[in-house]
Amino acid sequence: MTIRIFPAPPLIRGTAAPLGPGEQASFRAAALRARTLYPGSVGELAHRELLAYAEFGYRFAGDPLVPRLAAEILRAAREEGSTGTGRHLRRPARNGVPTPGPGRNAT
Repeated sequence: MTIRIFPAPPLIRGTAAPLGPGEQASFRAAALRARTLYPGSVGELAHRELLAYAEFGYRFAGDPLVPRLAAEILRAAREEGSTGTGRHLRRPARNGVPTPGPGRNAT
């Protein structure tokens, strides 16, 4: 009995341009924000979808649904930040006193 080794199939190269580092960072930021904006399983689903899209999903998506979701989440985060609440910028409280987030003054 003879064992035949066949050559490996050729690599399949896609035509989709990869996302730039800034775009990937935006999708990851939206994914992290989705958990606090939409608590529970909806936020977890949005989080996972946005992370997957940042990694490789843009190659398969034919519609702009996930980019629209990311834009909506980032817009809501900006609006929340402009209202002065800044909850997403604060670290957990120590002894009941919230500590300032990065780049914030302690006063």
